[in-house]
Amino acid sequence: MENVLKRVYASRRISSTLKIVSHLCVLISVAAYAVLVASSFIDSVWRGTSIIALGGAPFVIVTFARRWINAPRPYELYDFYEKRPKEKSGQSLPSRHVFSSFTVATLSYLLSPWIAVALGALGILLAVSRVLLGMHFIRDVVAGALIGIISGIIGLIIVI
Repeated sequence: MENVLKRVYASRRISSTLKIVSHLCVLISVAAYAVLVASSFIDSVWRGTSIIALGGAPFVIVTFARRWINAPRPYELYDFYEKRPKEKSGQSLPSRHVFSSFTVATLSYLLSPWIAVALGALGILLAVSRVLLGMHFIRDVVAGALIGIISGIIGLIIVI
């Protein structure tokens, strides 16, 4: 894995492309969540409020868990990074970006199974880009995805 990260880091074109992919995946997930919340409020205030709470409460829990675990990031452990991708240290496990993406993807099943699958594919793309950029280890994005899917399923059970 270290060799792959070295190659990505050494290539400005690859790392720049991965950063764009990562940012686009996050923006699409945020937009999808906004659409999900808005369409849920159209159905009922309770459903809209539930979607906000079901997305927000696990996000807060994951945030505190990351601080408590305080796992190092790849760019902190490998010595080939001349300049860190971020100035942040620790708080790598679980990946909050991937968690959020998979929570939104799972909850989007309320809108359409096809939208949920498309957002899940974006979540995978986001996870891969975060690992290749040296922001997270594979375990971090897998944990984020699993927690996001479980949170989303619990949310679907509550809302449906």
